[in-house]
Amino acid sequence: MSKKGFTLIELLVVIAIIAILAAILFPVFARTKEKARSTACASNLKQLGLAFASYRADYDGKLPMMAYLERNGVAYRWMHAIYPMVNNDGIFECPSCEVAQEVNDVSRPNRNSPLPETSYLYCLGSVMAQRGIILPETQVKDTAGTALLMDGWYWKELTNSAAWNSVMFYYTGEGSTPVAATFANWANGQTTSSVGYVEVLERLRRHGEGVNVCYYDGHVKFAKAMRPQDFTPELD
Repeated sequence: MSKKGFTLIELLVVIAIIAILAAILFPVFARTKEKARSTACASNLKQLGLAFASYRADYDGKLPMMAYLERNGVAYRWMHAIYPMVNNDGIFECPSCEVAQEVNDVSRPNRNSPLPETSYLYCLGSVMAQRGIILPETQVKDTAGTALLMDGWYWKELTNSAAWNSVMFYYTGEGSTPVAATFANWANGQTTSSVGYVEVLERLRRHGEGVNVCYYDGHVKFAKAMRPQDFTPELD
């Protein structure tokens, strides 16, 4: 007794069904994977927030500067200031935004600076009375509503990437535009004169059209939209 095989039509129907299922399931798998990365990213920010709290406890309630005077071409930045509290390079790197961890990599803002590098934006302007003067924690009135860290970017492939990365790592203000408004624009994906590439801000908003944010009091949440008030120490 002979066995009947699949006809061409039946085979094509099966292939079409598989293709439809794949089209439905693959985006779901991708979103699930990104959600896991976003959760790991939030954990990183939580630990960095604790490190900042430890730093404040050791330095009379003050936060570190964005960067300090360079000596012999070596930059000392906020990551290095809080590094003893974490002692882990990986904490500074979002799983969805790879950074350069090799000295002399051309994408590093300062190629001679010691490790680590980071893909997180330090929102120092949120707690500055003016350029160079950081408010102590006793003068930060809205600790639960003042953003301290959030998703930033790191772009290894962009033309002149070191210059674009430097915008985030050394930024304290942009001309006449208040720093709070600029940070809110970045978080919301709006280009500014400092960041004119939509692709850069898409990298910042890598976790499903929003950003992970660590606030001054140490709590972390995902924000789909932010306001300039979120980057000021005053009560909203």
